[in-house]
Amino acid sequence: MRIGLFTDSYKPYICGVTTSVDMLRSGLEALGHEVYIITTKLTPEQKKNYTEDEKNVIRISGIHLHCNTFKNFRISLFSNIKYYQKLRKYNFDIIHIHTEFTMGILGITYAKHKKIPIVYTAHTLW
Repeated sequence: MRIGLFTDSYKPYICGVTTSVDMLRSGLEALGHEVYIITTKLTPEQKKNYTEDEKNVIRISGIHLHCNTFKNFRISLFSNIKYYQKLRKYNFDIIHIHTEFTMGILGITYAKHKKIPIVYTAHTLW
């Protein structure tokens, strides 16, 4: 199965969501699935210190949050249709979103247009 995991948090950003998504990816790949991580592009600081060594990581433009708590965190501006157009060619069988905002909305949009199932994991209680 070809699976798209949509998340605002992924390597090299360190947090529980990143760990959860990475463990899920590893487990699904061990079962023989083709897994893609759809996340935001690296900040300039991250690019200096991190080399992307994983295949199937799709990075989408985002804006940097300028606050100390989320030093190297970005959020996607999902309103541009070019992101959906970029992802359309991957033909995912199922979408798994890890946020109800930003990247999650992009994942929901993809799933609705392709009429495929969507799974949501809530990592934070609001």
